[in-house]
Amino acid sequence: MEKEAITASCINTQEIGCVSLNIHRTPFSYSGHESTTLYVDPATLPAGPFLAYDHQGHLVSSIYMIPLKDMNAQKAFSGLKVAHAVADHVDIVYNAGHPGVAEPHYHIVVWYISAQRAAQLAK
Repeated sequence: MEKEAITASCINTQEIGCVSLNIHRTPFSYSGHESTTLYVDPATLPAGPFLAYDHQGHLVSSIYMIPLKDMNAQKAFSGLKVAHAVADHVDIVYNAGHPGVAEPHYHIVVWYISAQRAAQLAK
């Protein structure tokens, strides 16, 4: 079975293929994503993906937030949705918790833009 994929159009149409989604803008940002807007389907929490768009509406990254307790328990995260975009690089960053995902977790960030452009978004 082919994985369902998230595309930029799903934000506008609220659909992935034939599956209707309840996608919400998240109420927080975090280091490296201050200049982006994050969207997530609440049914996919805590892992996500959280989709990060710049102020021009371009998808810049997908962020998976994997709780440390699940990693320590060696929990598998299979079938995570992916964007129809070419990845430029991936960052894995520890986070002690923030509004929206309060427990300690790792951000696995799949960037669709260069590291230089990502650094500009963080300014």
